[in-house]
Amino acid sequence: MKELLDYALAHADDTMETLRTMVEMESFTADKPSVDKLSFYIKERLETLRASVEVISQTEAGNHLLAE
Repeated sequence: MKELLDYALAHADDTMETLRTMVEMESFTADKPSVDKLSFYIKERLETLRASVEVISQTEAGNHLLAE
């Protein structure tokens, strides 16, 4: 548990910056382009962590992501 806490504390600034960026995107549920922009940002962040990310396109709502 201490290792997890140490990791979280060491990366707190990066985590807060990511959260701030996501909140500032203001991706309202009914606004597909805004939600898609947010999902693209999340996809890029996950890929920098070496996750494999699949985009599941949606026609009326924001695209979904499947990450492994």
